[in-house]
Amino acid sequence: MEQRTNSPYARRDRPVLAVIGATLGATLLFIAARFVIGDPLRARAGPWLKRMEAGFNQNAFSYLLAIRLTPVFPFWIVNLVPAFLGVKAWTYLAATFIGIIPVTCAFVLVGDGLGAVLDAGGAPTLGTVLDARVIAALLAIAMIFLTPPIVRALRRRRAGS
Repeated sequence: MEQRTNSPYARRDRPVLAVIGATLGATLLFIAARFVIGDPLRARAGPWLKRMEAGFNQNAFSYLLAIRLTPVFPFWIVNLVPAFLGVKAWTYLAATFIGIIPVTCAFVLVGDGLGAVLDAGGAPTLGTVLDARVIAALLAIAMIFLTPPIVRALRRRRAGS
C-alpha cells in the first residue's frame, strides 16, 4: 500500500494556497460588483438598501467575519452584498482573508479525509464530510465576532428605553 506522505492529499501548502486563491477571487468579484454592476443594482434596490447600509457599515468588519465564518449564506452572496453596501475595500479584504481561513481549512480537512478514504479504496460517507466538531468550531468563532455588534445594539436599546 502506498504511504500517506506520497499522496497528493498530504500536501501542507494546500490550505495556504486555497486561502490566497479564495481571497483573491472574492476580492476580484467584490471590485467588479462595486465598480461595474454596483450602481445599477443599488438603484433598483431602493431605500431599504440605505437602511441596511448604515447598520452594516457601523460594524462591517465584525459582520463580514461572522457571515464568512457561518456557512449559512452562499459564498457568492457574501462577496456581492458588501460591495452593494459600500464596505471599504480594505475592510472587505481583511475580513475576507481572516474569515475564510477556518472555513478553508475545514474544507481542506474534509478533502484530505475524503482523499484518505479514497486512497484506502473505501467509499466516502456523509459522516466523513460533516464532522460535528468542524461545524461547532465555525459557529463558535462566528459568535465571537458577532458579540461586539450585539453588545452595542443591546446598549443602544437600553439607552433608548
